[in-house]
Amino acid sequence: MNIDETNFPTVAGWEGELMRATGMLSVPGERLPALSISKPVWWSDQTLMGEGWTPPATGRRYGLTRFAYSIRPAERQSVRYVDIVVYLHAKGDGLRPVVFDLLPKAAKEEQAGTLTVGISPDFKFVAPENAPAALSLRQNILAVTADGLGENAAHWAFAVRSTTPLAGSQATYIIVELMPGVEAARASLQLVAEIDTPYGPVRGLLPSSQRNALSWVLE
Repeated sequence: MNIDETNFPTVAGWEGELMRATGMLSVPGERLPALSISKPVWWSDQTLMGEGWTPPATGRRYGLTRFAYSIRPAERQSVRYVDIVVYLHAKGDGLRPVVFDLLPKAAKEEQAGTLTVGISPDFKFVAPENAPAALSLRQNILAVTADGLGENAAHWAFAVRSTTPLAGSQATYIIVELMPGVEAARASLQLVAEIDTPYGPVRGLLPSSQRNALSWVLE
């Protein structure tokens, strides 16, 4: 299967404004950046590998999921840092799913352009040559750290390393490993941003009243 995500379509899962972290100075009338978080997309192992694929004898299952967001600073603001964490849970009983691989990988230099990566039969991101599945995406990365392999949460930190601020859309991808007997994965998301304003830096959070809404079953 070839997945073209260079102009990835999105369905809004939540839209609103970031809220100021507790204890930070509030300026009357000042609004923090607008944020849109898309509903995640899920591709099952069978969908990725095709009809001739045989599931592993271990009973473990896999899937690819995409999480995307778009951040739009207000006038005279710039976003200097975005921290995003996706937590994985089991739907119902069973062991929690695991981050088997993730994109983007950690990078020290700014990256931009179109990238194609393969997905191997053992569900790792690899070079696209001869891979049974491929993912084409448009990069717009301004320096990132990424971690969480083998854990129940994937974490990315996007930080500005030049005069170009963080703005617009960014997509992240996780290959999820489901343990035997687990019906599906449930994912929840948290996001924190650091914003430069005319009155100084501000830490922006998702509104606490909306955090429970940012949870989805991946199926």
